[in-house]
Amino acid sequence: HKEENYKLMGQMQMDLATLALSCGTTNVVSLMWSHPVSPTHLLDTGVTTANHDASHYGEATSQNAKDFIKLKRWFMEQFAYLIDKLANTPDTSGSLLDNTLVLLCSELGDSNLHDHSRVPFVLAGKAGGALKTGVYVDAGNKAQNKYVTHNKFLNTIGAAVGCKNGAGG
Repeated sequence: HKEENYKLMGQMQMDLATLALSCGTTNVVSLMWSHPVSPTHLLDTGVTTANHDASHYGEATSQNAKDFIKLKRWFMEQFAYLIDKLANTPDTSGSLLDNTLVLLCSELGDSNLHDHSRVPFVLAGKAGGALKTGVYVDAGNKAQNKYVTHNKFLNTIGAAVGCKNGAGG
């Protein structure tokens, strides 16, 4: 629970997840850096504001907003660490990333407003060829403020990784 070990512990968990996937111990891994109202400070970012506090950044030009961007960048760097690890781990055909699907998500689209619309999702990997890569999808109609529900997206992911009837099994 020491903040100075936060990055190291996260990377060790990603290393273990990669090993577990590569040797077939499991085919599902979940990693959550902390809970949504985390008081954690990411010391190596230079930001002194706690992660959750920075998410309520106020004005887009405020220092809190700049700090929030730095914190989000840090998490994306950790995501890149995992993706590189999977991409550099050989698997039966290609790399582990070729045969894996990694989902990065948040529970909010705009944490400053506690807004649950326009939540960004990032998928990495090819799921054994089930998904086309390099695609950006805007699943909504911004003009009418109508968006596809998350469960449809999650069912698509479930189907891509072999769940019958999508994520519901």
